[in-house]
Amino acid sequence: MDAQRGMAVVLGVLGSALLLVLGLHLYQVGKHLRQAHQLRTALDAAAYSGAVVQSRTLNALSLLNRAYIGHQIASAHILTLAAWAHWAQKQAAQATIGNPPIWLIEGFFGSSYGQAYHATQRVPHLSDLIKRLRAVFTEQQEFNGTYYEHFVHALEEQTRRTRNAVIAEVLARNLSLTSVEESQIEFLNDHWHDLLTQFSPEQGIHWVRSLQQHYAFLKQRARTVRSAFPVSDRCPHLRHQLRRMGQTYLDAQGRWSVEDSLSFHALRSNRWIGCYYREYAMGWAWQPEQGATISAPYSTDAPANFADIHFWRWVNQQSGWGHLSEGVNPLANSYAVRDKVDWQAEPFRSLSYAQHSQFSFVLQARIQLGDENFTAQSGAISRFSLPFQHRWRRSLMGHEQAWFPFWQSALFQYQ
Repeated sequence: MDAQRGMAVVLGVLGSALLLVLGLHLYQVGKHLRQAHQLRTALDAAAYSGAVVQSRTLNALSLLNRAYIGHQIASAHILTLAAWAHWAQKQAAQATIGNPPIWLIEGFFGSSYGQAYHATQRVPHLSDLIKRLRAVFTEQQEFNGTYYEHFVHALEEQTRRTRNAVIAEVLARNLSLTSVEESQIEFLNDHWHDLLTQFSPEQGIHWVRSLQQHYAFLKQRARTVRSAFPVSDRCPHLRHQLRRMGQTYLDAQGRWSVEDSLSFHALRSNRWIGCYYREYAMGWAWQPEQGATISAPYSTDAPANFADIHFWRWVNQQSGWGHLSEGVNPLANSYAVRDKVDWQAEPFRSLSYAQHSQFSFVLQARIQLGDENFTAQSGAISRFSLPFQHRWRRSLMGHEQAWFPFWQSALFQYQ
């Protein structure tokens, strides 16, 4: 009986020891798995954070491209408003000296036109407005040139450095509660290179011209009003004309130019040339960016008055228009060219955009926790994904990743 009890004690001690050893082994295995899971979770968080840095940078580039195109449209508005101010000043001066008289315009074309011509004399002094517009335009050119260039130039390399720093920081913070003796992060596969390509300036100019049509203030300004009754027996089908001409346009080199003119064309005739239009310039302005050219006909030797030469003889000396040309104000355009002031502007840029629709990388981390070494891998991706409700825009411009901030980040399966 005593022998059996002794045997039971021995077996109980052996069993307890075996259970203790098994428990310690399970504890070590559980600790190892927990540490490995913690490392993998921390590495996933670090990889995802790095992909977020990439996506935010590419979204910022998309918004920057939209801002650049928006700045071009804003520049057109500023130049058009400046041209309107010049034009209004000249019209006020002509109305004040009566060249042509207000009553003459009202008599031929109606009271509304006469009243509008008369009202220009009450236009406030607009020189301060023009100075403020020029100052705003100059500031805007800094974005079109300096800011955009610096951002794009630094985008690829600085984003890589920032991404890597964020990955290291996130990993360190997630492992801060563990006894990490040593850690090492390595990029096994990094596609963040050869990042950007460019649109040609011609493509950008085409898009800006298309967008310009959505703004009434930038549309062509062309209106001709004719007097009611015949003027000359030689040409009874012709009438006096009041021509308002103007346009805001972007030339093939990406330079804005704004033309505005208003002229009274009095129908006259003589025995040498028959009927002709004698133009009286009432208002004029040409506001170009530096290097732009005027598209309307003009002369570089237009006299301030025609006391020394008949108007029709002066027209005979010109080329580009005739005595009965329609839809143009050559004399007003000539004065506009004489009085123009170029505004300095940055040349139209070739816009940059991501040449691929996704950029991925794979991380491998090696750390030492106590006496054990752990290795883990994780992959993350920045991917452009146009939401369903925006997919109709694919046919609008193409390369939609250049314009829409829909870069997203995610972990991904790798091999």
